[in-house]
Amino acid sequence: MKRIRVAVVGGFTVDEIVEGSKVEERLGGSALYTSLGIYRAGGTPEVFSVIGKDFKFKVPEFIVGRKIEVREYSIRFRIVIQGNTRQLVLVKKVSPIRVNAEDLNDYDGVVINPVCKEVCPNLDVNKRIALDVQGLIRDCVENRPVTLTRTSLSPNKNFHVFHANDEELDSSGLSIDDLYSLGFNEVIISHGSKGFTLYFQRREKEFVPSVQGTVNVGNGDFLLGYYFTKRLMGLDPISASENALRASEDFSIYGLALLSLPR
Repeated sequence: MKRIRVAVVGGFTVDEIVEGSKVEERLGGSALYTSLGIYRAGGTPEVFSVIGKDFKFKVPEFIVGRKIEVREYSIRFRIVIQGNTRQLVLVKKVSPIRVNAEDLNDYDGVVINPVCKEVCPNLDVNKRIALDVQGLIRDCVENRPVTLTRTSLSPNKNFHVFHANDEELDSSGLSIDDLYSLGFNEVIISHGSKGFTLYFQRREKEFVPSVQGTVNVGNGDFLLGYYFTKRLMGLDPISASENALRASEDFSIYGLALLSLPR
């Protein structure tokens, strides 16, 4: 069987995790977590991304670095955890990733998933596109907590899957009907620990996890990558969602440690 190749356009990040007096730097970003979802679904993720000279991490071997630009600085966030709450502060942003749209036409599908406006959503690609809105609606001001703003998108016949969480959808100013009008066939709205809702063919269906782990970073990116890959493989929306729900349960428990488990 042909292996599905999926292009991921989005940033790697350096995440400064602050919990009390403890500070730890971790590799993060949509390029990491979306790629893990694609890989766990049986696809090959190939990344178009950006890192800085301050980037000290090794990109996991399951990710093919198709084009990774090196800038002076990486995209950097500070995540301050206090009890059950967390505050996201943008420390350093970058200018948009330079992507030749023709290169993206070599793939079975393309995931556009910026973390903070480093990707243009209007790439002229002739392949099915999955779009995560998070990085398009973030107010990317350095050294300030990240806030969400409205966005506008141009219709695209190649839009296929849209993802956001509840807060992102509300802040974007977009409705489910708007998203259908823009060209999206399927819309996934994440509800945190309560699972997600799939909108398709003017219908909707909820998917609720039976177990929930403690991992709460990258879950939506993972879900989108996994679901989109299963759809590219030919699964119908319901079957792809059921598969993605089970995989997301595992991700919420194991996080990146999923790499040590069989697919």
